[in-house]
Amino acid sequence: MDSLINDRSDSQAILRHALSKMHRQSQRPILRLGHAEDLLRTMKLPGFREQLDNLIVWMARVTKGYGGTVDRIAENALGPVGAVDRIGLNFITHHAYSNGFISATTAPWQDGSEDFLAATLTFAGWDRYETIQRGATNSRLAFMAMKFGNTETERIYVDFFKPAVAKTGFELRRNDEAQRAGLIDDLMRVQIRQSRFVIS
Repeated sequence: MDSLINDRSDSQAILRHALSKMHRQSQRPILRLGHAEDLLRTMKLPGFREQLDNLIVWMARVTKGYGGTVDRIAENALGPVGAVDRIGLNFITHHAYSNGFISATTAPWQDGSEDFLAATLTFAGWDRYETIQRGATNSRLAFMAMKFGNTETERIYVDFFKPAVAKTGFELRRNDEAQRAGLIDDLMRVQIRQSRFVIS
């Protein structure tokens, strides 16, 4: 485990993001050593568009209604958004702010970044949230639903489906590529929602 953490500069961010996703589905997420090792071997942090969507979804859940505010985004949203650090989160939050998805008061941090205080989703932010909930995102992901543990279907998936989908400009994912089986139920809805299409 120590070598996996030392080999990846984003290891803390990956585990923080995975725990945040697990926490959405249960009161007390449990991350066993084997799960953590698998996550560090296989999971990637979300890209900037997915991080923007994660920020909007997180704010909608935390505020629990139109006009509600979120205090100190930089202290609370690293895990849910999937940013590596506060500077990366600031980049995403500033984009949301400058594009009218959120309104907020800003305050500087010592590292030169800024925190967004009393932030609220604007009408455009809530509209984007509803678009995400309907599954109409700009995602380039496709989701493959299949049985695990069958060598023939595994070979077909790796040798045929993945390359064919890649030629269309999409990235095909299965849950077991990013998570262990124990996490699949918790995250399947999120991955399906973020995918443009599903193969089953």
